[in-house]
Amino acid sequence: MKQDVESMTRVELIEEVRRLRGAPSPVPSISLLDCPFCGNAAEFDVYCKEDGTFLAYCPNCQVSTIQGTKAEAAETWNTRVQSKSFLGGSVLSVESFPA
Repeated sequence: MKQDVESMTRVELIEEVRRLRGAPSPVPSISLLDCPFCGNAAEFDVYCKEDGTFLAYCPNCQVSTIQGTKAEAAETWNTRVQSKSFLGGSVLSVESFPA
């Protein structure tokens, strides 16, 4: 699928040129886990074209994470916090979140 060159990030443009030349991509395919809240398939999008910042998000419930690279966005999105049951519900402990 061709994209409008003006809407592509520098990384996407380089990857498109490699693809057209038949060169293998040095960037491995990065996958996302399903949304931890609704179970919908997550997606990547470019948050800021100027600096190439990526976000991983759920198009169903709009939850997202914004990181500098696609790999960082995937790593953050794919990190799951273990919950503790409290009176039939789920409570996340403060220790579960990185500083």
